[in-house]
Amino acid sequence: MNKIIFIVFCVIFSGIFAQNYREVEVDWDITGDFPQGERVDPQIFNFNGKDARENMFAPGKYTLEIIHEGYLPVTEEVVIPPQKKTYFLQKVLISKKRKVHIDLKYDIAPQQGSAPCEIYLQAIAKDEVLNVSEGLLLKPNSYLFTIKKQGYYTLSVRKHVWPDERPFVIEDTLISRLVPLLFKISDSKSKNVIIRDIPSGTHLVVNNNDKIKPGKYHLLISNTNGQQNVRDINIYPSDKAFTVEEFAGEENGDTLQLLFSCKDEDENVQIPHEVLVNGQRLHGQIFSQGEKLNIVVKFKSHATYRSKVTFPTSVIHVPLQKLKLHEFAFRKKEIVIDEIVYPYTFWLDGQKIEEHLVHIEKGHGRYYFSVWGNPHATILDIETGYLRHRKNIHRIRTGMRVQVPNEIIMEKMIHHLQKIKSARGQIACVDAIKKLLRNFRLRRLLVKVNLQPLVVFVEGLRLYDSQQQQAKAIVKTLHELNR
Repeated sequence: MNKIIFIVFCVIFSGIFAQNYREVEVDWDITGDFPQGERVDPQIFNFNGKDARENMFAPGKYTLEIIHEGYLPVTEEVVIPPQKKTYFLQKVLISKKRKVHIDLKYDIAPQQGSAPCEIYLQAIAKDEVLNVSEGLLLKPNSYLFTIKKQGYYTLSVRKHVWPDERPFVIEDTLISRLVPLLFKISDSKSKNVIIRDIPSGTHLVVNNNDKIKPGKYHLLISNTNGQQNVRDINIYPSDKAFTVEEFAGEENGDTLQLLFSCKDEDENVQIPHEVLVNGQRLHGQIFSQGEKLNIVVKFKSHATYRSKVTFPTSVIHVPLQKLKLHEFAFRKKEIVIDEIVYPYTFWLDGQKIEEHLVHIEKGHGRYYFSVWGNPHATILDIETGYLRHRKNIHRIRTGMRVQVPNEIIMEKMIHHLQKIKSARGQIACVDAIKKLLRNFRLRRLLVKVNLQPLVVFVEGLRLYDSQQQQAKAIVKTLHELNR
């Protein structure tokens, strides 16, 4: 009898012992203080040196260690109590302060010795404003940065300072303001004041109180006898006017040159991006009396101007049409289809956007496109190869990430296949079409277009018997898609 009681006692005790000291899994919810509530998967998450995500632990006391880039490390004692099926750990990591590094850029360099920039920040939804300087230790958060400098437009931009071990770099570009011109020239109405833009080679007629982009120019002031005094000037970004005075400079008797007046409605002088004359970039060419000239004047944010004149001519007044800025984001700056690289091209109401009106900037994990186009356009086409994304321009948000294409351009698909045929042969064309038909998304787009040109292309390929059977199968599939 005593023996039986002893066995029953041992069984009960061993069950209780096993229950109290059974190893348990660790369930965890580790987040950071910024972004608040965002889950963090730590680089190191250990109990007594063992990874808490890959091991089970018996009840008892442990040293918890959590290490993750951008956050303060955690080392503390935790206790796993008995009679627990799962041990749950919840922890909020505290982000480290990041050192600020200032690396500002300018579209036009400031004058040496000019006053430094003033940079301020304000945490979103908070009133306190801080002055930012090199080496400032900044707590990760969302901030509104304001950057001011004389002669430049004030920049206000929202930035997220993420947890990281690296310095936080302020690397914005400041854009210079237009500088007013102040003439101090006797009898200036009888004299032409001309500024020659060095990069584009354009001679621009300017007047008192006109505003012009800072930069390096040739200044020419014509005398009543037809001579010109010439000298180089450097207009630096400034809030003050640039004074144009008479001077005894180098005389230039050759006044036979193309003169342009490029002013917007606010009398701001707009510097051309490029001027073409008879297809050649304007850069000091000499033109003959009576020569017919085809003029093309390109701007960065205004519509291209075209005209035909006979040399010599009076001042060419260029009417400026301001374009509208559209911004898009893509994961890549170009697309590769069948080993052929295609850049993105943009069309507004069927008119292709000129290359100089498209600016590409590489960002974190994507590319940002800035496109200037007709402000009255309604339909935007984004094309790459034979693929097109068509959308009403008014339904596109600034900075919007453009999704997958919604159309196939059959004419350009045939041109694409002809490229493959020329470079890699006819069998490669068959392989490319087979690959296309295996793509479910592209098959859905093929249903929407007339596939007869593609059928004709496939039937025109010269193939051996085995490949000919594949071509027949392709043609059969194409007919089925077009039913």
